[in-house]
Amino acid sequence: MHDPWLIGGDFNAIAAHNEHQGRSMPHLNSMMEFSNCVAACDLIEPNYSGPTFTWAGVRSNGWVWRRLDRYLINSRWNDLFKRIQIDILDKTPSDHTPILIRCSTEETKGPRSFKFHNMWLKHLSFLDTVQKSWSKSPSGGGMRGSVYKLQCLQNDLRLWNKETFGNIFEEIRKCEDQVMQVEKSFMECQ
Repeated sequence: MHDPWLIGGDFNAIAAHNEHQGRSMPHLNSMMEFSNCVAACDLIEPNYSGPTFTWAGVRSNGWVWRRLDRYLINSRWNDLFKRIQIDILDKTPSDHTPILIRCSTEETKGPRSFKFHNMWLKHLSFLDTVQKSWSKSPSGGGMRGSVYKLQCLQNDLRLWNKETFGNIFEEIRKCEDQVMQVEKSFMECQ
């Protein structure tokens, strides 16, 4: 298989015992055949969120729940999309649960997380920066005021960090390059 593959739907078979619940026993032959077919085609099942079981029905021994519906992909599909999200949605009037798959060639970026650097505590102007930020932002009331003050502090600390330390990751990269050059020079002298 050289092309990207995405296969989905009701396979009417389960891949493992934990994909079945109820009094009637799963058919072991169909379970083995399905698992062997998936393996022979080099398919994988991406991680999913939501309930395990995608089908429910009444059999002679009572209710049965199974994971019959799924999406399978090959490695080419996995390489093509940086982000694959599968959501098993809420039950509908159907005996099968709907599944939503979203694929994106780009990583989705959420809000930038705030990172506190311990080195800040050692800098002489750190506490002064925190005090100024905390006192200038309106106190507001309750939790909303606290959240606002923390957001202002976060923005002020980001700016202070940039002005005080610059891009520390770029500095680290430059230092690593210098170390590599020194090591290379040392090896050439040997």
